[in-house]
Amino acid sequence: MTDEYPHEVPDEAIEAAVRAIEAAYGRGPGDELDFEIMLLSQFSLVGRAEITRAFLLLIGVAFKALGFPHEDPALRHRVIGAALGQLEQHSEGVQANMLPTVAAAHTAAALDQDVCQWRESLGPITESEVTTWAFACFAIVGFVDDLQGAGTFGDIMSTILKDDD
Repeated sequence: MTDEYPHEVPDEAIEAAVRAIEAAYGRGPGDELDFEIMLLSQFSLVGRAEITRAFLLLIGVAFKALGFPHEDPALRHRVIGAALGQLEQHSEGVQANMLPTVAAAHTAAALDQDVCQWRESLGPITESEVTTWAFACFAIVGFVDDLQGAGTFGDIMSTILKDDD
C-alpha cells in the first residue's frame, strides 16, 4: 500500500474486498450475486483474515475520502454516528455485540489512525467477525458515495491500486 495507508494488506485481498462491495451495490462483474455469496467466494480466494484486513483498510480509506476537518470534533462524531446508522440499516449481517467495536474502529479511522493496526491490537481476527466488517465497510462506502456521488469510492480505490503497480 501507499505511505498514506501504512498497513500492509495484499492487493489481492483489497481487490477481493472491492469486488464484494461492488457486488453489494450491484456494480461490477458480480452484480447478479448476493452479497453474502460473493463474500464467501472472496473468502476462499484470499482467506478470511486477509479480506478482513482489507475491509478494515477500506474503512480507513473511506474516512480519509470524507475529508472532514480533524479540528472539528463535533463533525467527526456526527460522521461516526451517521456511518453507524448506515450499518444498522444492514443489521442482518451484523452481530450486535460487534457494534461497539465497529464504532471504535470508525473512531480510530476518523482520528486518522491505522484501523487494521487498531483492530489487531485487540487480538486475532476471528472467523465470526468477518461478515460484520464486510457490512461495516459496505455501509461506510455507501455513506461516501451518498455524500460525494455514486462511484466515488470505486474511483478512489482504482487510483490507489493503480498507484501501487
